[in-house]
Amino acid sequence: MTTITVTSDHAHTNWQKTLDAASTANAEVVIEQDGKPTATLVNYALFEEMKRKLLILHGLKKAKKNRHERLENPSSTITLADLTAKLNLAAPSLSSQHSESIGWLHPLLFTPHAGR
Repeated sequence: MTTITVTSDHAHTNWQKTLDAASTANAEVVIEQDGKPTATLVNYALFEEMKRKLLILHGLKKAKKNRHERLENPSSTITLADLTAKLNLAAPSLSSQHSESIGWLHPLLFTPHAGR
């Protein structure tokens, strides 16, 4: 990708050329004011891709933080059964055949109950 640096006056005077450079020439246009970069004009598809990647990075950072907190303080976690009860959600309805075949996954989540 090409980077083009222009002054704000140049960008203002030649707005269509500046816009075309970013949108069709697939260039980053850095706009300077008083000799300092103040804005960047990029192709919209590139902008959307950058936003998507940034959201992924934020999610990874949050997941890493949450994992660290769980490792440091295991009592801060909650079981799915406790969360379900806290949110007043009905427990998953499983036939006895299914609950026996998957009950080994987590005894708190898939305890067979009479009448099911």
